[in-house]
Amino acid sequence: MGLVTFAVNKRVSKVPEPVFSPQREVTSNLNVKVVSPTPSLPPKSVTPSPVLALPTSQACPGYNDANSLREFIFCAFGFREEAASRIRNTTSIVVKDLNSTSGGGLWYAVSRKVELLTAQREAAVHELSHAFWEDERGDSQRRLSLVKDLIKLATLDKNTNSQYVNAINFAYEYVWGTGDWKGMFCAYDQKTCVNKDPRNLTDQEVIDFTRSYIILDHEIYAGFSSWTMGKINSGSHQLPSFMATHFTEEFSGSTKAVPYYEGGPQ
Repeated sequence: MGLVTFAVNKRVSKVPEPVFSPQREVTSNLNVKVVSPTPSLPPKSVTPSPVLALPTSQACPGYNDANSLREFIFCAFGFREEAASRIRNTTSIVVKDLNSTSGGGLWYAVSRKVELLTAQREAAVHELSHAFWEDERGDSQRRLSLVKDLIKLATLDKNTNSQYVNAINFAYEYVWGTGDWKGMFCAYDQKTCVNKDPRNLTDQEVIDFTRSYIILDHEIYAGFSSWTMGKINSGSHQLPSFMATHFTEEFSGSTKAVPYYEGGPQ
């Protein structure tokens, strides 16, 4: 069975071959929709733009359908051509409402389809990154390395790494949660969680927990992708090199549009 997850405004995700699937809404005999618990980290105060059929970035062509929106996202947020080509050639994309930027989307792992509810840029980067990571995470060492570096980032000293404070805070909440949300080391049911301090996990435990979707590596990858909006090496959402390296196959780090967290349109 394939699994699809949904979120509004942030973190739109998927889980193929689920072990745990809370809040089920069966949509077909192949796909299950699960509501993602991922919150906005940190909170944003950005007013969604009304209509973005003609984007503000003059460096990239405008869009008027799903495929041209995808090409705009590739151009505006620095997707490497190799990554863009892989996504373009191995997935499909639909957009429900090009005239809205309220957010939300889905990644269908079985049919390899990105479905965006609107033309929100953050959701588009997030979902397209899910599509990219789907193939990467088949390598257990790739999952292991991402999770271990997330924990490393979450525990960096803020005083000696002041340029990465936002990334450290973001990583910390992914590891240990915030408020009622328990973070990425719990399955979607928020009841089945890693049963020890993440810092003390063995490599094999990390591999096993990601395989069983108790550690949500797919959400970690897509979440950081849309948090940085591809701008991984500079600005207020930059990542230290050991974490940024996980995203360099997908993103060049050079963007042509202003990300939402710097006042750009959603």
